[in-house]
Formats: sequence, structure tokens, C-alpha cells
Amino acid sequence: MIKKYVITGAAGFIGKNLVKDLLSQKKSKIYLILRKSKKNQILSKKFTKEPNYIPIFFKDSNELKKKFRKINADVVINLATHYVDKHNFEDLEKIVSSNILFCSQILELSCERKIKSFINICSVMQLYTHNKYPLNFYAASKDSFKNIGSFYSKIYGIKFFNLFIGDTYGDNDERKKIIQIILKNYKKNKTTKIMKRKLELNILHVKDILNAISIILWKKIKPGDYLVRSKINIKLHRLISNINKVLKRKIKIIWGNSKFIKVRKINMRLLPGWKQNFNIETEIKKYLNEN
Repeated sequence: MIKKYVITGAAGFIGKNLVKDLLSQKKSKIYLILRKSKKNQILSKKFTKEPNYIPIFFKDSNELKKKFRKINADVVINLATHYVDKHNFEDLEKIVSSNILFCSQILELSCERKIKSFINICSVMQLYTHNKYPLNFYAASKDSFKNIGSFYSKIYGIKFFNLFIGDTYGDNDERKKIIQIILKNYKKNKTTKIMKRKLELNILHVKDILNAISIILWKKIKPGDYLVRSKINIKLHRLISNINKVLKRKIKIIWGNSKFIKVRKINMRLLPGWKQNFNIETEIKKYLNEN
């Protein structure tokens, strides 16, 4: 039996990996909701030979509504997001449009089409607070949609899942993330500057995130809020030191002395049945040996 999915945010790092993973299962039909742009058209061409891959391009909300109403799907996986750490006035419209308006439109149409489940990918940043207030405008916008999801779940009965994740890494990562920057600089024999010597990360391989999504898709999990997080915080200095012990050419780092900020503990139930399968030290060693 083919299961039909609607995916938003497929142009992002996790989204690209999710699409490949679902298509490889051969029992998935995927509708990608994509804004009309050259970037998204290039992305879509990579899967043109896949019979169960259906890109849905739209330029405005009216076109989105018309095209979505023709979709017959089982699950929506919402990866759409626009992240800004410290926003300015020009950022507000895009943050609200991506993190609240667009997601709400998809949720409204999902209920109209009687789609059974909605998986919403959240950020652990939403769980951090400053004097009981959201950490930043991005977190506040993500929380707003989470609350909207609770409303739709109560009124329309759609099964709404919030999956909270933190930092990620993996193959073909084009983002300007710390692990990827270190690896790129290593290939170019360049030195990486890191502001904090005692920097800690809680980070997961993207395949561990895909495994969590798969559990919600295929296991009997109750709707609600779940955390996917490594049990151990990675001390970056120790990680690099351990990796350098087995490399002929060392990773070159200049460590700064900025104030140490420890990764905070989060009290939330972990996703039942999920476990971390990938170790970052092992994966980085393997990547460097292959390249």
C-alpha cells in the first residue's frame, strides 16, 4: 500500500534528505509544496524520473489553495521555516510569512482535505526562555504556530505532532554550520576560528532525525510534543583533539576565549522507540578518510 505525503520545506537540508529517504522506500507518493523559484525548480529536476514525486509549485495563496485542494494525502510533514537569530525590521515579514502564515494555510487546507496527521518540526530554541519569555522572535513565531496547531487539533481532530530537534549534520550539507565549516576548511587546508574553546554541542546526524520521523509515520505514537536529542553534549575541543589523533594532517583550529555557554538541559519526553544510531566522532573520521 502506497502512503501519500505532503512535504513543506523540502529545499532545506533535512527536507532534501527526507525526500530521498521516502522515495527510496518505493511505497511513498510525495507531494512537495514549493514556491515558484529557480532554486526550487532546480531541486525538483533531480527527481523528475521518480514516478511518485509530484512537485506542486505556487506563486501566491490563491494558487496554493487551488492546487492543494486536488491533493489526496495521508500525512503532512512541515519542515518550512525561516530562521533569524537576531531579527531586524526587514526580517519580520518573512519570519511571519514562513513560520506562521504559510504553515497555517497548509494546516487549514489539510483539515479541509481530511488529512489524518500533521508532523510539525520544531526547534529546541522554543524550549529556551529568557525571564519566561521566548528567546527571540524566531522562537516566538514557531511557538505561535505550535499553538495554532493545538487549536486545529482540538477543533478538527487532526493528529498533530510537534517534534523538537536541535543542531544537525550529515553528508552534502551546504549550510554555514560549525561542523560543516570545519570540514570544508580542512579540505582546503585552512584554519578555522572558533570563539569558545569550551563550546558544547548537542547535535544529531540527519539520519537520526529521519528515523524519528519514520517512527511517527509507522508506529502507534500518540499526538503531542516529543524531543529528539543526543544523550551526551559534545565538547568540541575534545572532539577535534580525538579526531586529530588519527589524522596525518591535523584539523587546524584557533580557539578563542569568549565566555563559555553550556548547552542547557531540556525537560521534555523523548520520542518513544527512538535511539541515536550515529556517533559524530565516528562519522567525521569516516568522512575525512573517504575524502
